[in-house]
Amino acid sequence: GGFDPFWTPNTTGAQGRRDRFGIQPEVALWNLLQLANALYPLVGDIPALENILENFNVTFAQKHQIMMLKKLGITQNIGSKFVNDLFEVLQLSETDFTIFFRNLATIKKADSAKIALSKIELAFYNFEEIKGEKENKWLKWFGEYIENINLEHWQDDERHEEMDRQNPKYIF
Repeated sequence: GGFDPFWTPNTTGAQGRRDRFGIQPEVALWNLLQLANALYPLVGDIPALENILENFNVTFAQKHQIMMLKKLGITQNIGSKFVNDLFEVLQLSETDFTIFFRNLATIKKADSAKIALSKIELAFYNFEEIKGEKENKWLKWFGEYIENINLEHWQDDERHEEMDRQNPKYIF
């Protein structure tokens, strides 16, 4: 489906939007806090439980960054700004998350940002609205993406294969 950080899969929580995609780290931390409260009588070690809870956000952010870079076919730790920029441009128009990553794998190191944008055209529900400022933001992101993949050790076909492993065509 389309990328929407405010989407909620749970219709019972849709009104409060407590399960929306964009706040999953906070929801997971809340759930861990409830688990820690339930386990405290058995464990009795408050500092150990607090340590786990305090480290959750850092650990989650690190693991999420690694996962996203793998989805992008990037092995180097380039910092979180590039991934955050991707989430910003994905929100400019309705974009199919699955098709976007599958088609992103077809981009080659020698492609221009314009060619890269055309290769993911099918991921947009309405490609005609990608013009003006929206198009400029996408072209900027794709320019940075191509710079990043050119720093990678693997060839285009190797990166494509690895990205397909990280980005399944069908999600059940």
